[in-house]
Amino acid sequence: MASDKQGTARPTHVEEAIQAMAAMHEAHHAQASRMERLIDQLTATVAKPAFLIYVATALVLWIVGNSWTREAGAAAIDGWPFPFLALSVSCTALFISVLILASQRRADRLANLREQMTLETVLLTTQKTSKLIDLMEELRRDSPDVKDRIDLEAIEMADMPDHETVLNAIQEINNNSPVSGSGD
Repeated sequence: MASDKQGTARPTHVEEAIQAMAAMHEAHHAQASRMERLIDQLTATVAKPAFLIYVATALVLWIVGNSWTREAGAAAIDGWPFPFLALSVSCTALFISVLILASQRRADRLANLREQMTLETVLLTTQKTSKLIDLMEELRRDSPDVKDRIDLEAIEMADMPDHETVLNAIQEINNNSPVSGSGD
């Protein structure tokens, strides 16, 4: 058994699950290119509350500085209505939008890996549960101390699920839902 930071013992299966998730995250990070890592770092910087303060401060300083320069009779770098500032803000907004989209795309790949891992776990659990029900039914039939009876629900649950049928049903529901539109 492994233990966490507080020294509490964790069961082996929990530790194995934690290590599997950590390995998945490490592999995802290792597969990232330098550009992807740079984009993630820039996105993390932009996402901090302090960035908003820096942007607001820069805007105020730009406007106040240009206004004071103009009031002093000197030529302002960017006079009212501040066209250079507007261009800079627009370009920065475009840059941040693309930055966020690129970062989100990479995050979506990790989310897809998690979804696949979850689906594999659910399918494996379903198969194990079906096998356990089947074994319990067999034990009930073989045990002389337990009255033998037919349990249709247990028999149905003991059958291995047909994953293709379930997938087709889900796709049919998604295609017929009003949110999916014309079934692209």
